[in-house]
Amino acid sequence: MPRSMWSLLNSGLEGCETVLDVGCGSRSILFRLGVGNVKVTGLDIWEPYSRNASAGLYAAFIVADIQEAQIQPKSLTWCL
Repeated sequence: MPRSMWSLLNSGLEGCETVLDVGCGSRSILFRLGVGNVKVTGLDIWEPYSRNASAGLYAAFIVADIQEAQIQPKSLTWCL
């Protein structure tokens, strides 16, 4: 990933407490950034990716199509 994209992600995360990573796959790119205390919720349509949630990588994991996901308004501070 180009360095400018890393900078954009890092600056976007400043002050965030919770992040929704849509289409996160088997491992969110956010973990490469060292997100620290940010709680990452993964969202992916493929159920096997949810196994990483039980490994402690995600604060929560939603298995759903983004168009059908039940996400409470204002429950997350950033979306990737």
